[in-house]
Amino acid sequence: MSRNSFARLFLLFTLFIVAFLSGCKKDKVNQPATEQPTVTNADLSKDTMYYLFKDEYFYTQNIPAYDIVNPRASANLDSLFNKMKRYQTSPLDHYSYRDPTGSVASVIGQGLSQGDFGIDVWWNSLSDLRVVDVIKGSPADLLFGIKRGWQITSINDNTTVTYDGSQVSGPSTNLNRILNAVYYSNSSKFVFQKPDGTSATVTITRAPYTINPITLDSVYTFGSRKIGYMVFGTFIDLAKIQTQIDATFSKFESKNITDLVVDLRYNGGGSVETSEYFANKIAPKNVGTGTTLMYKYLYNTNMTTGNYSAFTTKTKTPYSDMPTYADLFNYFPKNYSSTYFTKKGNLDIQNVIFLVTASTASASELLINNLTPHMTVSTIGQTTDGKPFGFFPITVGGVDMYVISMKSVNSQNYGDYYNGMTPTVSVQYEDFSKTYGQVDEPFLNQALVKLGVKSLPIIPKSQRAFISNFANSKFDHKFKGMIETRIKK
Repeated sequence: MSRNSFARLFLLFTLFIVAFLSGCKKDKVNQPATEQPTVTNADLSKDTMYYLFKDEYFYTQNIPAYDIVNPRASANLDSLFNKMKRYQTSPLDHYSYRDPTGSVASVIGQGLSQGDFGIDVWWNSLSDLRVVDVIKGSPADLLFGIKRGWQITSINDNTTVTYDGSQVSGPSTNLNRILNAVYYSNSSKFVFQKPDGTSATVTITRAPYTINPITLDSVYTFGSRKIGYMVFGTFIDLAKIQTQIDATFSKFESKNITDLVVDLRYNGGGSVETSEYFANKIAPKNVGTGTTLMYKYLYNTNMTTGNYSAFTTKTKTPYSDMPTYADLFNYFPKNYSSTYFTKKGNLDIQNVIFLVTASTASASELLINNLTPHMTVSTIGQTTDGKPFGFFPITVGGVDMYVISMKSVNSQNYGDYYNGMTPTVSVQYEDFSKTYGQVDEPFLNQALVKLGVKSLPIIPKSQRAFISNFANSKFDHKFKGMIETRIKK
């Protein structure tokens, strides 16, 4: 081949390669770019909820992998939260919840109501609507002196207050109207009939207030026996209530009480630290200091081994001394695994009786369970709610979520009261016409009978015929839970 022929052939080959590469480049440029899915803030919040929920959840082994749960497919955070709870079937998780208003942090952490009337109401009989409970410090208490047992004859000028709910297969017209007037209105007008026969017409306006959960404390003398009685409504943070607790127990000590009755019938729980403090006040002196086990927390394997998802390990918390959620989750097994009694005060009794209903839950049940191995503990009333789990708040999507993170067991390793604690003595009715502290009020009276200082009264047939169901009704709106408040932002 001549030199000229080779040159022409090389030139043609070079032009072909250039044309080929140019065509490839053009084709590549003209190909549509693959669109990457847009990750929204809502998606990131769902991811956050999934990983934190799974890593701290007591039953973490029942939560499927991310791809199976597919958090971003949930309509919203509430939907995802409920979906994840449903993976736990035995026991059913009716404990974990979200608190969109922040009321739990306010009530338990600060002892502050965000604003309400401060009363609970229910029917003593089908046509007899009564005040069930009054929160000390509330508008109903401070402004009008309203008491448990007052009869309500009119609300907002409507005198039809007859019960028409599910127990009589009614339409609930009256029930819902009264529910809205008492719990969801800014103000409502009431006409009360007092025990002395006089009436009072008042308009209560919703307002925030500082809660005093010690509604009443008294001492009863029966011969040589002196019996202390106290009504305690909520285990708010210890720093907010310790002074009042100490004052009540100092009163009991000065009166040399021999037995104690604690009324927890509407106490849904609250601060674990406050429940511990109560146990140390009530327990006999022989529990000592730092030698007798009060209770233990059980955790999932993630929290006991520190084996968390990469997300939890890297994600920042609002706590300066616990930079990541892994640090936060590790804090509890490290600091709160076994808790020992540290006896407080000089009270040294052997018998304590708790008055309970289905509204009695969590930190209240913790107190009962922790004392049971160490003294004679009796319960009077109805089966309790059944919440042996504790939790702490984590904010996701601007809302605090409370996921069951630890289970409590007492010094005998018992904590399986998922279906509630069966009372020592059953009292299946309440007489809402009786105020707290009346010795003929059925719950307190039965406690005095149990202690051997009083005989059982005759209950009118009309009262026995109507089985009240205030607990866990729409009207039972108080918080139920066991909160660890010993972490501060």
